Amino acid sequence: ANLLVLRRRCAKPIRVNSDKMKLDVAVKQNQHTEMCTSCAWAGGELYTCSDDKKILKWSQDGEMLGNIATIDAYVTSIAWAPDTGKSQRSSVFAVACTDGSLRFFSMTTPTVAREDKRVPGAHTG
Repeated sequence: ANLLVLRRRCAKPIRVNSDKMKLDVAVKQNQHTEMCTSCAWAGGELYTCSDDKKILKWSQDGEMLGNIATIDAYVTSIAWAPDTGKSQRSSVFAVACTDGSLRFFSMTTPTVAREDKRVPGAHTG
């Protein structure tokens, strides 16, 4: 079994094969270039936010599936709306940003999200 170790910088992930205790360090393209600030699971996939202002989608195997959104603020938190039923996975999530805004997104395709609403000044501090 493989274990993906999240480090302070996501540009150089470390994959540890727990069966053989083998350590692989890989530099991959099209991943976060700055510190990861938040992550959340939704429907068996992981979504990460970073100081590079990108929101990326990952498979359970640690493969990057796409850059679903790039925004104009630093994200501090991401949360998905609850699932809507047995076979309906939520396509709506919210992010909180350092500019004080709260932003709501919806997935338009499996790898693209659209910002639907921005609430400026939703929080301070």
